[in-house]
Amino acid sequence: MIKNQKGITLIELLATLTILTIISGLVYGVLIGTTKNYQKLSSKADLSREANLILATVKNVHEKTGKTAGNTNAEYEIDFLSGQYMIGEKNASSNPLHSKKFSVEVYKNHALVNGKTKISSLQPLTIKVIVKDSNGQSYEVDTIIKKH
Repeated sequence: MIKNQKGITLIELLATLTILTIISGLVYGVLIGTTKNYQKLSSKADLSREANLILATVKNVHEKTGKTAGNTNAEYEIDFLSGQYMIGEKNASSNPLHSKKFSVEVYKNHALVNGKTKISSLQPLTIKVIVKDSNGQSYEVDTIIKKH
């Protein structure tokens, strides 16, 4: 009598399901880890980009502000209004210094700028910028800007 052995046993089925579950769990863990790492790196890049844009804007204003009849000290202002830093030449209109998407702190000569601050473009400017996102990540840049 020949036995037909074309089926699978319950043990083989359970072993296969167990192996598939383990492999699925590992793949899921790797995908989740990769996604979190990508989001973190992307967030850091956004913070860095925002800080560099702020510094480029300050540098541009610092280098372009010169002595005029109404501005004999070649001053410009950084002002903090309602959670937003503004920058502009003295007695002129101001422009936003950063995106409202981020929380920003600006320090001039190690002192937090929390109101209207006059800056002479005739002197080197020691500036520190800290940019924070909604996830609590931050990026900090400390530099000196000189007029050439």
